[in-house]
Amino acid sequence: MTRNLRRLLRSTRGAAAIEFALVLPILVITVLGTVEIGRYVQLYMKVQNVAGNVGDIISRPEQVSASDLSSLFSASPVLMNPFEAGPKLRIIVSGVVVPSQNDPPEVAWQSAGGGSLPAASTVGAVGGVANIPGGLVTFGGEALIVAETVYDYDPWLLGIVPDQLVRETAYFRPRRGTLATMN
Repeated sequence: MTRNLRRLLRSTRGAAAIEFALVLPILVITVLGTVEIGRYVQLYMKVQNVAGNVGDIISRPEQVSASDLSSLFSASPVLMNPFEAGPKLRIIVSGVVVPSQNDPPEVAWQSAGGGSLPAASTVGAVGGVANIPGGLVTFGGEALIVAETVYDYDPWLLGIVPDQLVRETAYFRPRRGTLATMN
């Protein structure tokens, strides 16, 4: 019996299986973490693209109507695919006007849609002073289109990336008119 026990202790036939069993959890966590981080980066790029595309589309015509914005908001599930749009998404489009060179910019109109996430605009409320970046040069009589996209991110695996609101803002100057009002 001691001879069999000594032979078993000297045997190395199962060493690779034991080493693999020790390394496997680390490999699984690494792969799942990479998938989660890749998913977060993809979501951030989607949010960034939606803000840019919405702002670009709204800044093109001479006039903007509520139905134009509603149609654009209804395309949000396609724009956010494969991420859920409904209760996790909010797109806010604001028209900012600079009345004169000495006056602060103000929010002339605002519309939100694309989902039911209760998120407020960082630009401000209609009729109030607009919160725009200091480095953004504006002149009197000019307008800006500000498109904000907000997404409520929930981690898919392991919680490597925490729950958070992913927010992106894009600024555009109207191309054909001032877009100071929404029809």
